[in-house]
Amino acid sequence: MSAVFSYYLLPRAEKEYLASYLWYEEQQDGLGKRFADCFRKKLHYISANPDLYAKKKGRFYETALGKPFPFVIIFQVDKKRS
Repeated sequence: MSAVFSYYLLPRAEKEYLASYLWYEEQQDGLGKRFADCFRKKLHYISANPDLYAKKKGRFYETALGKPFPFVIIFQVDKKRS
């Protein structure tokens, strides 16, 4: 069984995530929660399967959150720290 890596958001990413959550919730009741659920699921999937993603630039990987959320997650993997 492969390792599951831990993850954390940088302060700037956390701020952007929260702003996006609030914006979606303002657009429609419950849409912010759907965004948050989708975001968490994607982070869990990335942490369990980081090698499924191709590097985009240097040490960074990138993946889209998915419909209906035009949101991109940029991440890096530090296998030494996990």
